[in-house]
Amino acid sequence: GVIDMRKKMRKPLKDRSLGKNIDGVIEVKDENKKWGGMDKKGNIISPFEYDYVRYSFGEEPTIVKKGEKYGCVDSKTGKERLPCKYNNVDADWDIIYVKNDLNRYALFDFLGKQLTDFKFSSHPRVFGVAPDKIIILEREAKKDSRGSYLYTFYDAQGKQLTPQYDEIFMDMDGSKMFRVEKGGKEGMLDSLAQTLLPLEYDQIKRDDLINNKLPAQKNGKWGLVDTKNKVLIPFVYDDLYFIDLTLRYGYRTTFISSQEKELLVENRLVARKNGKWGIVDTENKEIIPFVYDNMHFIDRRNDGSSIYINSQGKEFLNIDDRLIARKNGKWGIVDIENKEIIPFVYDDIFV
Repeated sequence: GVIDMRKKMRKPLKDRSLGKNIDGVIEVKDENKKWGGMDKKGNIISPFEYDYVRYSFGEEPTIVKKGEKYGCVDSKTGKERLPCKYNNVDADWDIIYVKNDLNRYALFDFLGKQLTDFKFSSHPRVFGVAPDKIIILEREAKKDSRGSYLYTFYDAQGKQLTPQYDEIFMDMDGSKMFRVEKGGKEGMLDSLAQTLLPLEYDQIKRDDLINNKLPAQKNGKWGLVDTKNKVLIPFVYDDLYFIDLTLRYGYRTTFISSQEKELLVENRLVARKNGKWGIVDTENKEIIPFVYDNMHFIDRRNDGSSIYINSQGKEFLNIDDRLIARKNGKWGIVDIENKEIIPFVYDDIFV
C-alpha cells in the first residue's frame, strides 16, 4: 500500500506492486501485470493498461508501451500525447524522439506536436534552448566496410543546414561551437550551424580558442585567425599556441612582468619558426626572439602557488613570469620580457 511519512495508510494496493516514485508519481503494477501511475494520495494518474511505464521529472512526458509499441502520456495528468503505435519513443531536452515502422526518426515537442518528418536514419542529437531554437545533428553510417559515419546539421523543421561532414568535434567549454572536417580540411560552425571558418584549413586548434581567436594551419604553416575568418597572424610558423595553454595541470593565469605591469596571456602566443622558439603577440609583434631550442613554463607547486622558497624559508623564485629555455645546448631561465634570470650555463634545470 501507500503510506505517508506519519505511516498513515493512504491507499491499500491489494495484489499490486510499486515501482519508482518519480516527482510525486508512483509507478504501479496491478494484479493483471499492467502498469499505471498514482499520486502520493493514491489517486490514479494514468490507467492500468500499459506493459511498461517510465515516468520522468518536470514537464518531460512519461514513456508508455502497449504490446510492442510505444507512446507517451502527460506525467501529471496521464493524458495521451502520442499513441502507442511507434517502434520506440524517447524524450530529452524538450524534445520527443520517435522511431516509426521503417526505423526512421522524427522529432516532436513535449505536447506531441510533430516538428520534423521521419527523415533521420539514426537517433539524432539536438542542441539548443527551445524546440524552435534548435539544431539537429544526424549521424548516418557510411556505405563502406570501415564503420565510419557522416554528420549533417538540420534546423528545427528538419531543413538541411550543412553538407555532410566526415567528423564533428563539439566544444567542451560551453561556447557552443563545432569544429568540422570534410575531405581532409577543417572549418568551424557556430551554435546555429552557421559557418565561422570555411573548410580550408589543415588543422584548427579549437581547444586554444581565446577571445574568439585561435591558431589554424594552412598549407603546413600556422597562423592566427578570429571567428570571422580574419587573419591576425600570417601562416608562417611551424607551431603556434597561446601561452596559458602551455601551463600544465590546467592552470590559467596572468603573468606579471618585472615592471609589475599586468600582461594578459590572451594576447601572447608561443611560436616555433625554423626550428627555434619565441613568443609573439596577437598582432605578430615579436616579444621574445626566435633564438631558443626549447622553452616551457615552470609547473606550479602542488598547492597551486607560484612561489618557491629555499631551505631558510625565503622566496627565491616566483614562476608567474618565468620560463625555462634552452639555447646553444644549455638551459637557463628568462622572464616573459626575455630578461635573463638564470644564465644559460646548465646542462639541465629541474624545479
